[in-house]
Amino acid sequence: MRIAIPTNDKQGLEGSTAEHFGRCRTYTIIDEQGAILEIIDNTSQHMEGQKMPPQLLKDNHVDMMICRELGPKAIDLCSSLGISIAIT
Repeated sequence: MRIAIPTNDKQGLEGSTAEHFGRCRTYTIIDEQGAILEIIDNTSQHMEGQKMPPQLLKDNHVDMMICRELGPKAIDLCSSLGISIAIT
């Protein structure tokens, strides 16, 4: 399982988590044991890219996302793409 966490930098879990899932600078992708698999840049529409953030995550084979808040449109899009959500 690949789990994405919105983060503010390339420090992974040692750095800070982002408040806004779509406007974070990076996504840290971990496995079920918390091992970092990779850190990807947020190249979504919110950061001048082409895709919505959930589509970017799906393209990177993310199965689940852990975040602080998520709006109803993002929840619906994640759900339609098969990405589970945990809001902390």
